[in-house]
Amino acid sequence: MATKKEQMEKVKDIVVKLRYLECMDNIIYYDRWNNCPKDGFDYEGKVGAYLTELSNEKLTSKETKELVESLEGETAFDSDTDKGMVRYLIGKYKEAVQIPASLQGEVNQANADGQVAWGKML
Repeated sequence: MATKKEQMEKVKDIVVKLRYLECMDNIIYYDRWNNCPKDGFDYEGKVGAYLTELSNEKLTSKETKELVESLEGETAFDSDTDKGMVRYLIGKYKEAVQIPASLQGEVNQANADGQVAWGKML
């Protein structure tokens, strides 16, 4: 069994990587609405779907599952930052296991398709 410090190091590593993926997705989303040529919407939608897939793989891994199970209900943390990271990870984990990856990808693609249709209307 990992120590609390080791668990928090794993939590931080996972959360940082998830936030990197989220930042990349946000940059693509902004670009899609503000700078991307209409012909690039489909490609950017596919990239967004891939980022969602990477995030989902990280969240649904055995390591993350075990970490979430061991920290769920925990109340004693060294800092509010640690508490927030654990709360963020648990929330993202629950979302990932409740919504199938295929559906998340379809939603991402539907968003991109909607933006293509919106762009045609402009």
